[in-house]
Amino acid sequence: MFSCPSRLRCGVMLLGQPGFGLGGAKPPAQVTVQHSETREIVDHSECNGWTDASKTVGIRSRVRGHIDQIHFTDGQIVDAGQLLFELDPRRFHAELAPDQLAESGNSAENL
Repeated sequence: MFSCPSRLRCGVMLLGQPGFGLGGAKPPAQVTVQHSETREIVDHSECNGWTDASKTVGIRSRVRGHIDQIHFTDGQIVDAGQLLFELDPRRFHAELAPDQLAESGNSAENL
């Protein structure tokens, strides 16, 4: 700091210092310019943990059989009444054959 015996001398000394008064003005601050641009921003987070679906459904068959075809992919949203699985029909045809023969009056021995 300056020690001045009179106010006038302090004022003159400050005007001569850089940043004070007319003679010692600071140069303008440097500014960088960035032009705006439109681009896609991918926002993601990497986290460890488990996630669960908010709604799940348990599916059970009312009959026994092997699954022949699956008509959805894991995680796909499905609609009510949508076909999800087809069971192998050979077992059902084998079980129906004796019943159909009995209804027609024939037996396996007569064939």
